[in-house]
Amino acid sequence: MEAQQYVYQICGVKVEFPYRAYGSQLAFMGKVITTLERAFRDPDGHCNALLESPTGSGKSLSLLCAALAWQQHRMVAAASIGPATQFGGGFIPEGPASGAEDKHQAKKNKPPTIFFATRTHSQISQIVHELKKTNYRVPMAILAARKHYCTNQHVCKKANLDDECKVLLKDPHKACPQFKNVNKLKHHPALRKGGCHETHDIEDLVTLARSVRGCAYFTSRIMAADAQIVFCPYSYILSPIFRKAMDVDIRGAIIIFDEAHNIEDMSREAGSVDLDTSILEELRNELEELSSSEDSHDLYRPLFDMVQELLIWIRQQDENLQRKEVDHYYSNWTGPKGLEQLQAAGISSESFSIQLDCAVKAAGAASDPDPEKPHLSGRCASAMEGLFCALKFMLSKPEYIHDYQIVVQRVLNKVEGTDEWLHKLSFWCLNPGVVFNEIATICKSVVLTSGTLSPMGSFASELGTSFEMVMEAPHIIDLNSQLLVSAVSFGPGNVPLNASYQYANTVAFQDALGTALEQICNIVPDGALVFFPSYKLLQRVCNRWKTTGQWKRILDIKSVFVEPQGSTGKFEDILKDFYKVIKGENVEPSRRKRILTPKNFTSAGGQTGAAFLAVCRGKVSEGINFSDENARIVVVVGIPFPNLNDVQVAMKKNYNDNQKTLKSLLGGDQWYCYQAFRALNQAVGRCIRHRGDYGAIVLLDERFNKANYTGYMSKWLRKSIMRPASFQEALRDLQAFFSKFEFLQNTGSTKKCSSVISSITTTPLPGGGVKSCSLLEDQSTDGFVLKTSSLVRERQPELEDVIKLSSCCGPWFDSNAYPSANLSTPRITSLNNVSQVPETANFSSPVQVPVLTDNLMTMATRFDTSKDVKNLCCRKCGHHLSAYDNPRATYQLETLEKKYLASLAMTATPLLRVIIMEAQHLHSYLNDNPGGQAFRERNACSSGVWIEEDGCVFKPIVCGWCTDLDVCLGAHILAADPANMKYAGKVVLFLDSIETSDCSPKQVEQTQFSVDTPVLKRPLVTSLTATGKRKLRTTS
Repeated sequence: MEAQQYVYQICGVKVEFPYRAYGSQLAFMGKVITTLERAFRDPDGHCNALLESPTGSGKSLSLLCAALAWQQHRMVAAASIGPATQFGGGFIPEGPASGAEDKHQAKKNKPPTIFFATRTHSQISQIVHELKKTNYRVPMAILAARKHYCTNQHVCKKANLDDECKVLLKDPHKACPQFKNVNKLKHHPALRKGGCHETHDIEDLVTLARSVRGCAYFTSRIMAADAQIVFCPYSYILSPIFRKAMDVDIRGAIIIFDEAHNIEDMSREAGSVDLDTSILEELRNELEELSSSEDSHDLYRPLFDMVQELLIWIRQQDENLQRKEVDHYYSNWTGPKGLEQLQAAGISSESFSIQLDCAVKAAGAASDPDPEKPHLSGRCASAMEGLFCALKFMLSKPEYIHDYQIVVQRVLNKVEGTDEWLHKLSFWCLNPGVVFNEIATICKSVVLTSGTLSPMGSFASELGTSFEMVMEAPHIIDLNSQLLVSAVSFGPGNVPLNASYQYANTVAFQDALGTALEQICNIVPDGALVFFPSYKLLQRVCNRWKTTGQWKRILDIKSVFVEPQGSTGKFEDILKDFYKVIKGENVEPSRRKRILTPKNFTSAGGQTGAAFLAVCRGKVSEGINFSDENARIVVVVGIPFPNLNDVQVAMKKNYNDNQKTLKSLLGGDQWYCYQAFRALNQAVGRCIRHRGDYGAIVLLDERFNKANYTGYMSKWLRKSIMRPASFQEALRDLQAFFSKFEFLQNTGSTKKCSSVISSITTTPLPGGGVKSCSLLEDQSTDGFVLKTSSLVRERQPELEDVIKLSSCCGPWFDSNAYPSANLSTPRITSLNNVSQVPETANFSSPVQVPVLTDNLMTMATRFDTSKDVKNLCCRKCGHHLSAYDNPRATYQLETLEKKYLASLAMTATPLLRVIIMEAQHLHSYLNDNPGGQAFRERNACSSGVWIEEDGCVFKPIVCGWCTDLDVCLGAHILAADPANMKYAGKVVLFLDSIETSDCSPKQVEQTQFSVDTPVLKRPLVTSLTATGKRKLRTTS
């Protein structure tokens, strides 16, 4: 049975959404659909997008619904093309077309396949869970490794699973019984249209495969060939090796990278390779044995010679390595010197084509082995493919040799108490555009999305790809009431908090940090996440606290978990125990030693929850859902700058400095900062996970007081950062914030509330303020969740008190001055989330939008009703407004009642005479000009404004040619609810702001605008006095 769905018309596409969409979700879906439509219609076939939407804002669900709705829209459009149109000229050819022609025509009419890539398989499961909430049921597949899919009990637990599988497939006597049932599994009723597993995750398919003794791995690969949406890890898209191995064809496809904040690093890794001499020696030995056979000599001998010469060259470099540390030596080459070293190692541009051809054939023989013919082992074949993949990228274009570093290292490897020197050969790609640009060129569109793309300035230059669509969406929560962000510069005792290398080793900092965490944990209920910039600092402070007794004082308040370095299996167990402690459940006695708690663990009297000490860029910092009580606070210690002692980081930083001008890259220092704050933004995103969640973020470092540092943080977070004068003031803010939510523990869950309770309680705040609480319906839960109103100061208003103007609604309405007006306040949600609420006076009723009766904009007296868009001009400057390539496009006249449009037009009534036209018929400069951008920034609507009463998302349109003032001509309706579908994607222009003319279009003069450019030359309400009188001024 299909769940109830809400239908929205967005950019001409009908989108079904399982909930009532927020304004930011509508705008997000609009950006996705616009991107895909532009890519489909563009002659070059490319349009890419960078879309950031905070964690917990429904990003994944919006992304799925928008992409699948557009794909469905394209399928309907393709199906509407009749046979006569397909063959041209109105004639249908006699006789049936050939099978090849039918196949080609079907492929041509088929909409692009969507590849939805995530970092991990667990994230794929989360995405599929979101897909199940929708009504979209399309052919789908999930690509994953054999270790996730294999159902053969005799093979699935073996270390060399891939090799064993390949041998079984070719051996007629040991054939895999599961593989024989691939078709049986593929055509299982549960996977068909309407089946219970039509939309499935990896576990669903494996369970089904076991029930019919089928092979889930090869079934998923067969299903991917006909799927409309394919889910897979990043590597299956970025790596040419994986694309070939899994038969992934991305030509003309739509590629979505979710959680793409690490896409630069992942792209560099896809073009790089690190090989120990031990694996190279193993590869050489296998190649020597294979080349000794007459049948395979010609194939394997060139490869053997190449690897042999490579090993000899590595040994020759050993004597000239530079010392980096006591246990680390290295040398590196790039550019012409790198080519010289490659030639010395037996790799030249002349010989490489032959070696590459042999490597491709050898890899093919290993991937599809014949039991009767010798071939490379899976381990050696993988090493060879990685080596040739990096070499192929590096030698594909002459300029790419400058984007690589060839590195030989000698490091001391400590294994079980014995020390041995390990030699490594590395080809490091320092330019992610080498890999990513190839992908962006062959597919239709690439969409990068994450909750923490910020800072976003590096993606275009680093990836070598233009992104036509960029969006930084606001959060869907009330930032004033559901989130507290505090940047604390001083710890207890007024000790400066600075986790930089210079101060982090001092006992004063470590002791102050321990005391600060103790006092924070004493206030905050339930779960606390504490992020450190490195494992090294985490281990150092833990050792210090155990020595001083600080560790035990923290344990008396909360159970403490520490993120392990490396081991995934151990981490998963610790995470499960953390969740159990938060819920108050007992942990198995055999696993209590993993938890750092007092002996009376199960009944620790003073304990309230648990603290998880973790590291930025670690396992805790991304991909894990710490919703609600699992993370009521996120504490970040310091700023997670990459380790400059890491050779690769230092090389990348130096590379950006050298190539900054040539490749338009960020400078090395700026790239370095981007890396740090992208990791920090990802960590703080663990705090808020859905619309009804609440929590606090505490930044413990004095460097957060620098404006240039906080400017790197996510846009939705920047303006919420408070900077208390002392640590005690920060604690009082925390106490006041969490005291509002204490009633949840006393009254139980609010999910089953049957009615809206307003003004449940008021909590005193420092400085004489109060915050009132209410329960509001939430999209992500079954009932109601806590919501608190904005802060209202309790004091008597003084004479001439200034009330801040709403940046969305315009001036405040004075009902005494306009008794005859009947215009209520539109409920506005700015997509920039910067609308201001009056904080300096106490109102018992909502402040209203003004209605100005001044005859400033009279009805047009000379308006031609020819309905030709080419005749439309700005009334102020006379410039034509139509797109020059649509000379005969038409518009329609209409009377429209939209309160937000009335506030833009400054009219005395919500009824407006407007013209409505298609957006593509409007001159592109009207949607993208400095004056319009400045206007929208001042009015907090650069991404659009969702007006619930009007049922539309509006984006104001400003004349870009008027030089002395910004002329608001109307608005672009980006999205609409079901009742307003006919307006979705349309442009609405005010009849009294335009006129018609028969003159030819004027030359576009792109006037430079400043953000401080005055908006209007008309009376404007700027403030209200305590007695309610208006103040008027005239802007210049």
